[in-house]
Formats: sequence, structure tokens, C-alpha cells
Amino acid sequence: PFGATFTYYIKDEMKTKKQKRKEQEKDAVKNKTEIKIPTYEESRSEVDEESPSIFFVIKDEAGNIVRKLKGDNAIGINRVTWDLSYPAFDPVSSSSANDGKNSAWFAMPGKYSVSMWKHDTAETQLAGPINFICRMLGSPSIPTKDRSALIAFQQKSSKLQGVISATLNVLRETKSTVTSMKSAAMQTQNVTSSLQERVHNLELRLVQMNRKFSGDEIISRRNDIAPPSILSRVNKLTESFYSSTSDVSDIQKKAYQIASDEFEIEYTALKKIVETELPSLAKEFEQLGAPPIQGRLPEWKKE
Repeated sequence: PFGATFTYYIKDEMKTKKQKRKEQEKDAVKNKTEIKIPTYEESRSEVDEESPSIFFVIKDEAGNIVRKLKGDNAIGINRVTWDLSYPAFDPVSSSSANDGKNSAWFAMPGKYSVSMWKHDTAETQLAGPINFICRMLGSPSIPTKDRSALIAFQQKSSKLQGVISATLNVLRETKSTVTSMKSAAMQTQNVTSSLQERVHNLELRLVQMNRKFSGDEIISRRNDIAPPSILSRVNKLTESFYSSTSDVSDIQKKAYQIASDEFEIEYTALKKIVETELPSLAKEFEQLGAPPIQGRLPEWKKE
């Protein structure tokens, strides 16, 4: 594999409470002694326990953490490889991998250190830090005059891309909540036409906002060229980093500026909707006795 490979040896793997209990039960069967049945509390403790793990912390020469990588908790010789990159800024969810191997851009050449840790009931350092050096291989056709500025711009652009993607997810969830409000309006006896109109207008605003983020589907259906969306512009920007190692160009700087300016407008508008307008509408629905609305904890008092 490409990168810095760290080799380590584990004499005895860390075991979960369930694994320890299973071993005790095997011993009991072998010795023909009584097998202890775990209590409800012990069973809950087994189910709720977080599995022990091995992880590595990579730092730069200044002591800043550059990367965390998960290793195997297995007896014998194990290896984990750092691909010499920073972690990605993509939005994370409950289904995202937790091994720390989602990468972004290459780190700076220079001195680094790695230390080995375990996470059990607490985090404990097992080995290191061990120093190592990352060097450039070969010479690019167009040398980079200021690599630190290039990496800083890549990091900044990657962060913007991650925030835009996460905001788009919130926009979609907000649209889903507004759709639920429309359904709730049909099941609420005392809902007013003005309230329904406000919900409809909010839905239209979110549709228009989605076009700013993802592109105008109406123009695309007619095979015409739609203006670049916020997401497509920043995606093209970050894709350009993979095909070039030269200094940041004026075109890349302009693309970032346009994307961030357009995003700022939509972000501010969505933030107001999510934090102010949507809760206000939901409260009005609750006061009218509407059914519980998706994405909102309903008001409730014991009767």
C-alpha cells in the first residue's frame, strides 16, 4: 500500500465482556463445573459495551494532530498504513466508517511522529511516539512555489465542500418536514387558509433554494446548459486538485469566491428558516391540535 506503514505486534488481544464470559463457559464445560448464567444487568452491560480498539495518532513537527487511524485488535503482527493525507471533511452520519481512513489532500513533506493507543475503559498510550520523515518523490513538471499555501487552499475548499453538502442534507430534511406539515394541515380541523399559504410559500422557497444548491432541473430537462450550481462549482474546484500539484490558480481562487458568496446567501436564509420560521409554524400546528410532525419533538403534558 502507498504511504507510511506502521507494523505492530499484539501478544494478547483486548476482549469484550461477552468474549470473556464465553471463555469462562468453555472452561466450565471442560472442567464439568456449573455454568454461571449472567444476570440481566450483566447481559445489558455486554450489549451496551463499546468494543475495545487500537488506534494510531499521527502528529506533525509542531505537535498538531494530523490523522487518527484505527488498527486491528488481533493477536500477532498487524499493519496499518497512513496514505500521507489529511482526513476528509465530508459530512458524517451513523453509517459512516469509523476507521479514520476517509482521506482528503496530501499533507506537507516534513517530520511526523506516530503513537499507538488503546481505547478500552479509557484511552491509554501503548507505544511511541516514533518519528519519521515524509519526502516528495520526483519533481513535478510545474514546481509548486508555495506548498503550504496550496495545502491551506485545498483544506479551505474541502471544508467549504463539506459544509455545503451538510447544509444540502439539512435542506432536504427541512423540505421533508414541510411536506409533513402539508399532510398535517389536511388532518387538522381548525387550520386556517393563511397558515396553509405560509406553508406553501415556504415549500416554494425551499424548492428554489434547492435549485441554487443542486442545479435547475427545468433547464436541464430541455438539454440546455444551466448555470453552475453551488455544489457543482465547488465539486469541480476540489476535483481540479487531483489533476494538478501546481500553485493555486486565479481561476480556482475565483471559483472558490463565487461558490462561497452564493452559499453565504442561501446558508443565511436556510438558517433563519430552520431556527425561526419552521419552529414557529410547527408550534402553530400544535396549538391547533395537529398530529405530531416529522422531525419535531411534540409538546406533551401528563393528563
